Amino acid sequence: DDREEFADPEKLPQADEVYCRDFHNIEDILPEQDNVFYVVVTRGHANDRLCAETVLRRSYLYLGMIGSKGKVAKTFETMKEEGYSKEQISTIHAPIGLKIGARTPEEIAISIAAEMVEIKNQETESTMSKELFETKESGVLCIITKKFGSSPRGVGSMMLVTKDGIIGSIGGGNLEKTVMEEAMSIKEIIKKEYDLSNAKSATLGMICGGKNEILYVPVE
Repeated sequence: DDREEFADPEKLPQADEVYCRDFHNIEDILPEQDNVFYVVVTRGHANDRLCAETVLRRSYLYLGMIGSKGKVAKTFETMKEEGYSKEQISTIHAPIGLKIGARTPEEIAISIAAEMVEIKNQETESTMSKELFETKESGVLCIITKKFGSSPRGVGSMMLVTKDGIIGSIGGGNLEKTVMEEAMSIKEIIKKEYDLSNAKSATLGMICGGKNEILYVPVE
């Protein structure tokens, strides 16, 4: 936000980062990764447009912008006049969120989160956590490289198994437990397939079905 009374870290103790900035000056605080999700919900449509245009010049996996159909249409028209292509503008999810009849701020937040989950699960981008991205720990990196059926996590999901535990996740449950146990003895790059369907799924305690191929990569 550009107002100190709203962008106040003391009022937002659960936030990892809080910035009070003019909306013309936000590029240096945005992440550089490709699989980023942006939710634009400023105090006015002019500011929403400024932020959305800044994101359009970057890589991202999701860009959602709040606003009614009428105001979003006017915003998009202004963006076209400024030179943004129809293809660029079509990547903006606006009005933001899935259509669940949301009315309250809490319900709108749920609709936005649901839309982000939907987009995440349509893609094959990495789900590397911030902790895993920044870690200096050694261990065995376990990556889902193929997914068949309704296995819990998508391709690109990562988990680092270290001597002290794990960083990240490939879906939890007994599958993750089995991969953790096997990773402890892995000394070279290798792929293994795990069947989560029918009778074999019962062995792993899974009921979701499908198969996962896991790539084990020792990391120093």
